[in-house]
Amino acid sequence: MLRHTENFEPEWLERQLDELFAAYRQACPDPEPTASFVPGVWRLIEGRREATSRLCRWAQAFVGAAALACLVLGLLLNVAAPGGVFSRATYVEALAEENPPEVQLYATAFPNENGLR
Repeated sequence: MLRHTENFEPEWLERQLDELFAAYRQACPDPEPTASFVPGVWRLIEGRREATSRLCRWAQAFVGAAALACLVLGLLLNVAAPGGVFSRATYVEALAEENPPEVQLYATAFPNENGLR
């Protein structure tokens, strides 16, 4: 349909565009309007709205279930460890409590049964 030419004149481009539109109209004819057109469009719109609202309800239920699970797990953690689950000490302080200096001194002075220090 489009032919290569060195000279792109406005009239030639206009003719090519008209040919392109004519080929498009021939390939995709306008649908004939009927009495069921508007109800059909509304059926499609309502179908999409229903799918969207169904997805929204599922998402709300999932978020509610996740919030409830977080609340229950938080209460279980609080009941299981009444003093608190999280330590207020820093990492270095927690290591110092776990291995007091006296234990470290004995561990270095007396090697274990493998001879390792």
